[in-house]
Amino acid sequence: MTDVRLWLSPEARFICDVAASAPGTEATAPPGLDWIALVDVLRRHRLELSVGRQIAAMAEPPEETRTLLRLHIKNAVLRAMERSAATIRATEALKSAGVEVLAFKGCVLSQQLHGDPFHRASADVDLLVHPHARAAAAAVLRDMGWHPVRSAPDWLDDGAEISFFPQAKGPIIDLHVRLAHHEAQCPLRVLRPFESAVNVMIGGTVVRTLSPEVGLAYLALHATKHLCRKLGWLYDIAVAARVWPEVWPGALAAADRIGADRRLLLTTVLAHQLFRAPADLPESGAFEASTRLLPVLSPILTGLPPLDDAEAVRRVGLWRAMWWDLRLARGCRAKFGVVAQRLRPREDDIDGMTPRFGAVPFLLAKKTIRIAQKGRERRGGKPE
Repeated sequence: MTDVRLWLSPEARFICDVAASAPGTEATAPPGLDWIALVDVLRRHRLELSVGRQIAAMAEPPEETRTLLRLHIKNAVLRAMERSAATIRATEALKSAGVEVLAFKGCVLSQQLHGDPFHRASADVDLLVHPHARAAAAAVLRDMGWHPVRSAPDWLDDGAEISFFPQAKGPIIDLHVRLAHHEAQCPLRVLRPFESAVNVMIGGTVVRTLSPEVGLAYLALHATKHLCRKLGWLYDIAVAARVWPEVWPGALAAADRIGADRRLLLTTVLAHQLFRAPADLPESGAFEASTRLLPVLSPILTGLPPLDDAEAVRRVGLWRAMWWDLRLARGCRAKFGVVAQRLRPREDDIDGMTPRFGAVPFLLAKKTIRIAQKGRERRGGKPE
């Protein structure tokens, strides 16, 4: 099996060694380690609150590195506190308005995995509501001082997610009605996250979130959909393997129902290789199909992490990214969701277009042609 650790930079490999080290032991930094680059890698992989604290407590880093790292940790903690407060306020307001809501990722996942809502860095607050409740939920958030910002014009908006920005200081709230941009990738009627939801205590307030089984299946889907470009997502799965050993069979069953079992198997292999997470994986066709796809990640895990999805796809190649996603999806429904997601028009494709008859088919055809052209370029040996 491919050993993905061989692709890591010395800084990323040291971060993984620290994360995997047993309590009371310290990993040894390799010769020539760039400590300033290591702090940047930690931050961009969203590991400053978890692994960063361990490194800051070590004697080996230079004092200037520890000072810089402590500053990043302090700022990350303040952001985590801000997001936790926003999560509590928003969920309480939505519940008072009669809107059923789940908070996921962020502080609730941090509480589930670490017993501490401030142990996991996050970029925003993620909330899930039923599709029929989206308008009511949006109205509540507007009344609280957040205003919606769409990444696509209204006529092309699929409604899966709306970002709400605060009018003053505060975090962004992403309001979801699905756990993937296309319902076929993660059908809620099959996964049933609201029926299996669990309670988590944040700041003395009960917040509902995804059950460990559904949450782990979703984490695998989320990480692989984004080409596993952040080590923080794989670290979440590694910690889950340690603290939820009894959950893995249920998570695999949940992933299997939505055609994502290969995704969970792949991310579990990565968590085991990178962070020495316990793994008792079945030798199955799905397992073999997953592990054969590991080499696709070489451009992602080599060097510093990409800044966004567009850069990750550029490194891998548009055609190969589509192939990767299709191979990880199992079943016609899941594969259809992959194609629909990959064919979503970009902002560059829209380029100020106004709604008119045939606009959406034109955009889909335009992206399909671009993907086909990229595939021919790869087969012809031309750079992308």
